[in-house]
Amino acid sequence: MVVDEIIHSSMIELKVQNLDNDHETRQTVFNTEVDEMMDENEATPLLRHFHRVSARGMNSVTIGIITGLTLLFVTALGIGIYLLVVQNHSENVLPPVNVEEPYVYVSRSEWDADAKPSTEHFTAQQVVLLQTDTRQCWDLEGCLLLLKDMKEALGPNKTMPYNFLVADGIVYENMGFHTSAMSELFAVVVAFIGNFVHVPPTIEQINTAKNLLRAAVKDKDLDESYTIIGKATNYLPRHLFRSFENLPQWNHELSDDL
Repeated sequence: MVVDEIIHSSMIELKVQNLDNDHETRQTVFNTEVDEMMDENEATPLLRHFHRVSARGMNSVTIGIITGLTLLFVTALGIGIYLLVVQNHSENVLPPVNVEEPYVYVSRSEWDADAKPSTEHFTAQQVVLLQTDTRQCWDLEGCLLLLKDMKEALGPNKTMPYNFLVADGIVYENMGFHTSAMSELFAVVVAFIGNFVHVPPTIEQINTAKNLLRAAVKDKDLDESYTIIGKATNYLPRHLFRSFENLPQWNHELSDDL
């Protein structure tokens, strides 16, 4: 029994000793790992796996982006302004003349048997637009009857104070470019047949007048830098004036107010 107790006691002491050794070993390993981690944290940057971007590099990229966006904005703005200018110009210029047959031209001798030929000629610098204060006409026959009625209403030895009269697709010559119908102005007077106080002239009538002016500039009968002046007769043809007042040639100062 004594021997067994001695053996049992020895075995307990051995186990306790082993446990102490294991504890010391684990403590040593733990302390070593902690020391290594602390050394690593002190010596190694937290973001060691990411590339650093220098302030100079960041500034260069930012400046490049801003510069590119600025150039893009300026370019877009310039294109927008150019398109607006082109659009505005295209709306304000007179339409091109149809070289084949822009309108029917009726000379004075064709509708007035009493007309006398003239060798005089002048180059107009202004265009005066007005209305005839009469009914409108829509075809050649109807307009010829109207012109004869207008001539008879003036009495003998008198002529209508117009250089040209304009209907839909037809131009009637009166004084032509032989003499000015307005002595106070070096102008050619273009009368729109009808009354345009309450209704506008037709698109065809407007285009006929524009084509007449285009042809006159081309033939040197009208100065290239001419101006358009709107004048009232018995009534103010506001709708006629509004059809031309946006053209660059329109003279607001000399035209009668709408």
